[in-house]
Amino acid sequence: MRKYIKLNTIETLLFWGNYIIIMFMLSFIFLIDYDKLKEIPNSLIIYIVIGILFFIHKIIVRRYTVINQELTDNQFKEVTKAHSLISNQEITKSNTNKYIALNNTMWQWEGIKFTVENIENMILINTMPTPSIRSNPFIFIFSKKNKSLTLSLIKDILDGKEVLKDAKNYVKKDEIKFWAKGEWTILLILKRILMYFVFLISLYFSFYIFENTKALIILVPLILSGHYIFWDILILLTKRDLKNNKK
Repeated sequence: MRKYIKLNTIETLLFWGNYIIIMFMLSFIFLIDYDKLKEIPNSLIIYIVIGILFFIHKIIVRRYTVINQELTDNQFKEVTKAHSLISNQEITKSNTNKYIALNNTMWQWEGIKFTVENIENMILINTMPTPSIRSNPFIFIFSKKNKSLTLSLIKDILDGKEVLKDAKNYVKKDEIKFWAKGEWTILLILKRILMYFVFLISLYFSFYIFENTKALIILVPLILSGHYIFWDILILLTKRDLKNNKK
């Protein structure tokens, strides 16, 4: 039997209010640009399909991943604490049977909500956008990463490993490794060339489409591409400053 994360009344209103707001915004853009968009074959059908898929996504995103495994109260607390350290999460609730934390991101205003429950010889795991009017559907790879890390920590603690101690050591080594790592390796240079090329192509086509159709939908690829460029430049500048301070 599938299990779904429970939302209180306020969270439910925010969660589904978000769906209504996003669909209203898409409808507004669609109606404003209808004279241009109707030239696209089956544009109305595409709009309806997007609405249906988004509705299904809102239901699925609340679904728990069920792991048939039993943990003691102390084991559960160690696993969730280790998870918060490795993932750099902001804990909002933590006890012997429930853990709620946020993965802070730039594309989710209130962050991505991560929930783990330890009940009835089962571990329940869920990753979803924090219920909010202004949240968006994107959780990208966070769901897979949270699930994989939780499963790995459960396996380790059942094997008798000190997961909390290991997590602290991992965080220290990983931070040192990240800031010491050069940003101009062949692989990273090729990655930047590709990503910046994609950004320039999306920029060109976005302005081309806007010039000919005035469709506001072109803002979507620009925002997504701009997000990557912003953080890439910020990391480069930060690492440069750290390197200069060490001299």
